[in-house]
Amino acid sequence: MIMANIFNTIFPFFEMAKANKKLLLRVEKIENENDLANSIQYMKCYEKLSLEEIKEFFEKTLNIKKSLEEKLKVSLFSVTVGITLLTSMISFLYQDGFYGLNSYIRAGTFFVATLSIVFMIVAAFYAIKTISGKITVYQLFPEDIVEASTEDEKKNSVAICAELNSIMNIIRQNMMSASYHCIVNSLVLVAVLFFSLGVSSFFVNHKNPALEKIEIEVNDIKKSYSSVQSDLSSFKRSTADSQSSIFSSIQNINDTLIDTIKGKKELESKIVLTNKELNELKDELKENSNKANAADAKSHAAD
Repeated sequence: MIMANIFNTIFPFFEMAKANKKLLLRVEKIENENDLANSIQYMKCYEKLSLEEIKEFFEKTLNIKKSLEEKLKVSLFSVTVGITLLTSMISFLYQDGFYGLNSYIRAGTFFVATLSIVFMIVAAFYAIKTISGKITVYQLFPEDIVEASTEDEKKNSVAICAELNSIMNIIRQNMMSASYHCIVNSLVLVAVLFFSLGVSSFFVNHKNPALEKIEIEVNDIKKSYSSVQSDLSSFKRSTADSQSSIFSSIQNINDTLIDTIKGKKELESKIVLTNKELNELKDELKENSNKANAADAKSHAAD
């Protein structure tokens, strides 16, 4: 029994649909029999009233209908405001207030907020259905009065319309009650949502993960920049060492070339001296040869 009451409190539309189904069966029975004898409640003992008194009860059912519709318009406005606030709150949480919560709290918050919105939508549905749904309003037409030949028949026609309207008003009240219950459930969920967020805020890491991500990226960029600077410095040092080595090699080549040129000049000088000595030696040999020939000639002449 307790569980059934809790279930009907959380989901009032099931009990409402069951009750309205029974009421519609009563309406169908009254319409088919066109008699209040077996199913009368609101207009019980109407036979003892005058026609004018019965008409007052009939007018009262119409006024109750108007009053219910006015209340439901206020309910619709409340639902609209509630849905707007809930969607705005969820949007705010996801953009600014959700970053510090862990995944379980985020999932629970999203579920509660979604369920609250669903209750608001269901409340709006039943409110709209009550105002503009296919709920019949029973009216008296001139032909109904004309066709009634006696006072009792007229009283019976008016009483039937009043009874049927009263049943329809009960159906409207049931739907309005279900709508209000859904609004209350939604507000309870909103209160639970705010309470849970308030408690969880004490355990939240208030550092924005987006900022953390940016900081990580900035640190990575700094590290990359430092690495590039280090590589550039190494490259500069390597280039300087290479340039120094190249300059040293060029200098060595120049020194070697100069030494080679000097050696060539010295060799050329030696060659010139050697040629000169050879020429002198040739002249000396030639002179000696001439002297030898002259001596031989003198020797032959003496003989």
